[in-house]
Formats: sequence, C-alpha cells, structure tokens
Amino acid sequence: MPSSWLDLAVFLCRAQPYGHLRLRNWLAARGRFDGATGPILVRGLRMYGDFGSEPDEQLLFLQRNRYADLWEVDWLVSQLHTGDTFVDAGANIGVHTLHCARRVGPGGRVIAIEPLPKNLTHLRKNIALNGFRQVSAGCLTLPVERDI
Repeated sequence: MPSSWLDLAVFLCRAQPYGHLRLRNWLAARGRFDGATGPILVRGLRMYGDFGSEPDEQLLFLQRNRYADLWEVDWLVSQLHTGDTFVDAGANIGVHTLHCARRVGPGGRVIAIEPLPKNLTHLRKNIALNGFRQVSAGCLTLPVERDI
C-alpha cells in the first residue's frame, strides 16, 4: 500500500492505462494540480521548481523522480574536486549548481547565474533548502545584438 500521496500517484500512473492522464485530470478538477510541486528529492538534494511546462511532463518527472540531464551532472561532478570553483551560467533552478556545490564542498565556491526571475527565485530557495553557503546566485542578462 502506498505510504504517501506521491507514492499513490506513482502507483496509479504505472498501474492504469493512461494513468498519468487520469491522475492529472482528477487533480486538476479538484484544483490540486497547479503546476507547483516540491520539494522533491533528486539524488539526495531537495528541490523546488516547475518540472516541465505541461502537467503531463510534471507528473512524468514526479513518477520517475529523476532529471533528464543527470548524465551531464555526473560528468560535471567527475571533473570537480573539493575546493574548486564552478560557474553555472544559465543555472535555471539549480540542478547542476546543487550537485556541483555538494562536490566542491564548503571550501569551494559555486557561482550561479540565472537571467529569469522566476527561476532565480527557485534557485535561491533550493540553495537555502540544501544549506549550501558556498553558492552565490544572481541575475545577469546580456544584451543580444541582432543583424536585421
């Protein structure tokens, strides 16, 4: 028997044909699925964020409890050592930032740059949620020159 609503959601998604669609519609009809989730665990790190632009993508993320680019995270982390400095330009909600912060440790430094205010809010929340004091997050946008 599932022990939480998330376990129940995963069970229903896997057990029923089109289970994820049925669950999404059921939650949406009751005003309980507005796209906001979290925190969830991604490899031992707690994260808030919008895990997909469509409700189906969000449920799929929750069902699998994984992030599509974790192979990339593994490679990045393998290149870092304790005490290193890492710059994450386009940090989004912090998947790479958080994993690299854990790797470099308190003696290292991570600089996370995110131009979108909504993502920056989630990023800062995720940094605080995981207690990473070695991470600095800020908003930086660069002008783009277009040839017309």
